Amino acid sequence: MRLYLHAPLHDYVYVIGNFTDWRADVNYFMTPTVDGSGYWLDVPNLVPGQEIQFQYLVDGSITIADPYAEVVLDQGNDGWIEEESYPNLPVYPFGLASGFVTQHIFQEPDFQWLFPNFVKPPADNLVIYELLVRDFSEEQNFQEVLDRLDYLEQLGITALQFMPPQEYEGNNSWGYNPSYHGALDKYYGSQEMFKTLIDQCHARGIAVIVDVVFNHGFSQNPLCQLWWNDSLQRPAPNNPYFNVVDRHPLSVGFDFNHESVETQRYMDDILRFWVEEYHIDGFRFDLSKGFTQNNSLGDIGLWGQFDQSRVNLLNRMKNEVLSYAPEHYMILEHLGSNDEEIVLADNGFMLWGNSNDQYGEAAMGYSSNMSNGVYNARSWSQPRLVTYMESHDEERLMYRTLVYGNSGGSYDTRDLSTALDRIEMVANSFIPLPGPKMIWQFGELGYEFSINRCLDGTVQEGCRLVEKPIRWEYLGDQRRLDVYETFRNLNYLKKTYSVFRTTNFDYSLWQPVKTVNLYGDFDVAAISNTDVTNRLWRPNFSRLGTWYEYFSGDSVEVTDYNQDVELGPGAYRLYTSQKIERLGPADLNTTTGLRTDDYKASSWSVFPNPSSGSFLIKANMAVPVQVLRTDVFNSMGQRIAVEVHAVTNGVSLDLSEYPDGIYYLRCYTEDGGSTTVLQKQ
Repeated sequence: MRLYLHAPLHDYVYVIGNFTDWRADVNYFMTPTVDGSGYWLDVPNLVPGQEIQFQYLVDGSITIADPYAEVVLDQGNDGWIEEESYPNLPVYPFGLASGFVTQHIFQEPDFQWLFPNFVKPPADNLVIYELLVRDFSEEQNFQEVLDRLDYLEQLGITALQFMPPQEYEGNNSWGYNPSYHGALDKYYGSQEMFKTLIDQCHARGIAVIVDVVFNHGFSQNPLCQLWWNDSLQRPAPNNPYFNVVDRHPLSVGFDFNHESVETQRYMDDILRFWVEEYHIDGFRFDLSKGFTQNNSLGDIGLWGQFDQSRVNLLNRMKNEVLSYAPEHYMILEHLGSNDEEIVLADNGFMLWGNSNDQYGEAAMGYSSNMSNGVYNARSWSQPRLVTYMESHDEERLMYRTLVYGNSGGSYDTRDLSTALDRIEMVANSFIPLPGPKMIWQFGELGYEFSINRCLDGTVQEGCRLVEKPIRWEYLGDQRRLDVYETFRNLNYLKKTYSVFRTTNFDYSLWQPVKTVNLYGDFDVAAISNTDVTNRLWRPNFSRLGTWYEYFSGDSVEVTDYNQDVELGPGAYRLYTSQKIERLGPADLNTTTGLRTDDYKASSWSVFPNPSSGSFLIKANMAVPVQVLRTDVFNSMGQRIAVEVHAVTNGVSLDLSEYPDGIYYLRCYTEDGGSTTVLQKQ
């Protein structure tokens, strides 16, 4: 195994680890490259599957893990990781090492992807669900997210976006304080579990996007540590990756020098690793407006102006990624000047579009104009604006409505039931608009806790990053299920019917009653009364004849293009010129969000998988399980006739006579049924 460390301006490097008894050994003295910019070593006598732990000892005083490590051990935080989140977590070499340690399995077998040829949903019509694992699952791990994929699949999302899962400082974080950009943070689970989660997303047609943080690094980053000013506690002037002083006014941590060839190579390598190792479908680049060396420190207005050098740097990075992953989603949290964002969108980037204030005002019952959430209102030629009503960084609409909402007569938006209805109402003028959309976790259930909620229940600015209540019990409240069903149905329409991807549409989003009109194979007229009083309003019907209200199933005869409809406060309608049946209720356990007939994903184990034919499937249950009935399906969903044999706590079957490919085994017990994926090869 060859190790390489890029370390210009350093004199010598040893590799120390569990294969050197953690001592500097002359046999593990690294050889400098001809140009002196780096050091390399071939580690001898390793066998496949051998677990190795190591560090670089630089100039006799600096110890770091490999900057490209896939797993790092942390002496201060690993002890707080739960066994169920990361089973068999490698043990830190206490007393032998200090600081981060590289953990590596030599020639570890490749993960067996069941869906390696996933076809990504169209970028211009994505429904993205942004998620923080910590605040989405009670156990705060990837397994719990995997267990609830059916909930997300039924919601109708087409992409799941994870806040930064890379190794960050500490355990409890949003993830925007990265230390090792290529390592998966162990607090949420193992590499295998994250890959399984991604694979199962792909099985459901859901793309996976990860948030990456290349505006900055934090002090534990090895690229900071290698060239560090101890007295000033910042990168040293000779650091080839980081600026000594930030170049823009909104930086956090330590600012990368994006014009540095070393920084560019590091970013390119890390991004390619995430694509190839984890089959990631897209990146969301945090604080992309910071990818510049033009100095605007102290002048936020100057920083926001058009910057051609920044455009060039971002395009260089994008072109590199698209050279090996041509359909990859490249999403920027740019929030810059519109003239710069037009250029970036024309160059293929998708960009975040913050409409929190506008939709928040509408939900509360005040005047609002949501037009800036529509791509062509910004003079963009392509639907590459990722509009959102909420994100991890914005206040929750329900909280704003319940605390600050408007009222009129007996109608009060601060009433819980009314506020929930109004979340449905604003969604009706949000999701149908052409272009990609993003939902923040639990927005589809009317999550009502402030972004600034503290652990003691108070609301203060300093509590923005702390854990927030996880409220799966919302599913026991029919009012919240109604919100979920509205989001679910709107998502279904958006991804099913081409009219919701049309480039021929009109909208009026600045008056009390918002209208969205779409024209295609059939036409759509969505109308939402954001006022707190009754309104008589024109939906702008584009055809005469019968129109169908999607949610109620009612119809209306349109005899005049100027025909009005009456809407109560907070009421909404979605009319179509072609009758479309709304979805039936989602099949959810109202306590957990799981399908009502499914075990958790971890309830069954398959040995071996993949297999050339014979499979043994056993239940991971503390008590014996009797399988009452089984069904086997091929990848086309067709039931096949295969003999299934009962064994203790499970079943066995043989697919030797069937073609290689993916099969699905559904096992029924007295508690219901669950599906297991089998791969024959």
